[in-house]
Amino acid sequence: NSLFVENSSILFVTSPAANYVVSDQPVMYHLSKASINQLVRFLSLKLAPQLKINAISPGSYVLKDRNLDFFSYSSPRGKIIRDFLPLAEIPSTMEIANLVQFLLSENNSLLNGQIIDLSGGYLNMEVSQVLNRLLDN
Repeated sequence: NSLFVENSSILFVTSPAANYVVSDQPVMYHLSKASINQLVRFLSLKLAPQLKINAISPGSYVLKDRNLDFFSYSSPRGKIIRDFLPLAEIPSTMEIANLVQFLLSENNSLLNGQIIDLSGGYLNMEVSQVLNRLLDN
C-alpha cells in the first residue's frame, strides 16, 4: 500500500540562491535553497512512480516590497529589466500560478525531479553576454 494517491505531486519553491550568490540573502537562505534542490532530486527517484516531486524557482519576480519599483511596468527600471531579459518579459504571478497548477495536475505525466527556473532565460546567459547587454544599455 502506498501512502500517496496515484498521480500525486509535491511542488517546492526554491530560488536562484541555491546556485548563485544573492548578496542581500544570508548564508542560511542559500543553504536551505540548495538543500531543497537536492531534496527534489533525491525524492523524485525514491518516491517515483507513486509521487512526482518538482520545484519552481521564481526568484525575485515574486513581488516583494523591495522589488515593486524594480519590476514595475511603469518604472524606468522595470523597462530596463524587461529589455535586458532574453524573452523581454517578467513572469506575472498569474503565469507562475498557471505553472504551479500544471505541475500539480494530472496533465503533468512526465515532469519529475525538475527545478524550473523562471528567469525568462536570464540565468542561461554567460557572464560575457550579461556584461555586453549591460554595456549596450
